[in-house]
Amino acid sequence: MKQALYEQAFHQQDAALDELLCTVQRQRTIAEQIHTEILSQNNMIDHLDNHIEKSTKKVDSNQKRLDCVAPPKKRWCSIM
Repeated sequence: MKQALYEQAFHQQDAALDELLCTVQRQRTIAEQIHTEILSQNNMIDHLDNHIEKSTKKVDSNQKRLDCVAPPKKRWCSIM
């Protein structure tokens, strides 16, 4: 009788561990997918950052060239 109870408890624990294993494996798969997505988005952000940096340099360069041709004037605003 005792042996049957031990075996039943053992099988229940084994089934619970199998279920836990499936859950952990599923979470690992999800975590790996999240990791891959984060790497992809980081690459996109780096690319965008490089593009913005190049564009900013071009704008600054063109602004300097424009200032040489047509220097900015002081503007006075008066309210009448």
